[in-house]
Amino acid sequence: MAAERKKHLLTVAAADPLELTRFLQARLARTAAEVAQLIAEGAVRIGQHRAERPLQPLTPGGRVTVFIAAAPPRPAGTPALRIAMQDAEVMVIEKPPGLSTQPGRRGGPSVTALLPPQVSLLHRLDTEASGLLLAARTPQATAALQQAFDDGAVSRSYVAVVAGSPPDSGCIELRIGPRAQSGPMSALRQCYPRGSAQGQPATTLFQVIARSQPPAAPQALLLVRIRSGRTHQIRVHLAALGSPLCGDPNYGGPAAARLLLHAAQLRFPHPRTGKPCQVLSLPDFPDAGLAFARQSLASVQALAAALAKAAALDAPYAGLATTNKVDADHLDSP
Repeated sequence: MAAERKKHLLTVAAADPLELTRFLQARLARTAAEVAQLIAEGAVRIGQHRAERPLQPLTPGGRVTVFIAAAPPRPAGTPALRIAMQDAEVMVIEKPPGLSTQPGRRGGPSVTALLPPQVSLLHRLDTEASGLLLAARTPQATAALQQAFDDGAVSRSYVAVVAGSPPDSGCIELRIGPRAQSGPMSALRQCYPRGSAQGQPATTLFQVIARSQPPAAPQALLLVRIRSGRTHQIRVHLAALGSPLCGDPNYGGPAAARLLLHAAQLRFPHPRTGKPCQVLSLPDFPDAGLAFARQSLASVQALAAALAKAAALDAPYAGLATTNKVDADHLDSP
C-alpha cells in the first residue's frame, strides 16, 4: 500500500449501516466499486485487522480505518473544480469559466479529465461559461438521470448579463441550426423561424432581475430557463432578441472580462430515492461596471428569491412540449 495515502479513522455509530460497503458508501461518498477496490488493495481495516470482504458486518462503536490515495496533481494552470453536492450516486460540479467540459481536439485540461473515470457527466457547458454540471457516479444513476433528462424532469436555470434593454420577460421559440455545414463557422449557430424546416426546435424563457442605470450603457441581468438543450441555445436566442450576452463577440456581444453566463440552479430527481434535489450557485462576474448585477445576487438567499419570483415563467407556456435532450453534436466550442 502506497505510503502517500491519507488515513481516515471512522467510528461506527448506531445509526450507520452495519455492513462495510454501505457504511463506506455513506461516510465517504464512494461507489460500491470504489469500496471494493479499496478493500482489494488492503486499504481498509476493521479494528486492527484488514477487511476481508465487502459485506463484512460492523458493530456500533467499532473503528474502521481507510487509507485513500491522494489525488494526482493537476497540470499547472488548470482551474480547480468545486464539488457543490456529492453522495454515492450523484456529483454536482461547479465549472469555472475557461475550462472545457470535454477534451478538445487540441487537448488541454477539461472537466472530464479531472474527474474519476467512473463518473459520467450528463450534460455540458460552453467553455467560456461557468456553473453547475450534473454527473452520475454509478451506471444505475447514469441510466436514471439520463431518463430524467429525456422526460424533462431536470430543470436548469442560468444567470446572464446582456447588452441593451430586453423586455421584462418573454419566451423565445426559434429553431436553431449550424451556421455552416463545415469549416470554422460550423461551430456557431443561427436561428430559423418556428415553421422552418431548418434547425431544431428550441425554447428559452427569460425574466429581467435588474437593469443598469444611466449613465452606464444599458445592460440587464436576466434569469434564463431553457426547455431544450441545443448547442449555444441561450447565446444565439438572446442575440436574436437583440440583447446578446456580454463577453460573447461571436454573437455580437460587447467586450467583458469573460462570458457573462452562469448555470445557477440545477433541479433533478435523485436517481435512487426519487427525492427532488436542488443545488444553487452564485455567479462571479468580475467586471467593474456590474455592481447592479452583484447587488441583486449578493447571496444565495437573494438568488433563491429571484428564482422563486421567476417560477411563474413556465406558467404561460405549460402546454409547450418540454425536452431537455442535449444535441448529439453538443461539443464545447474550440
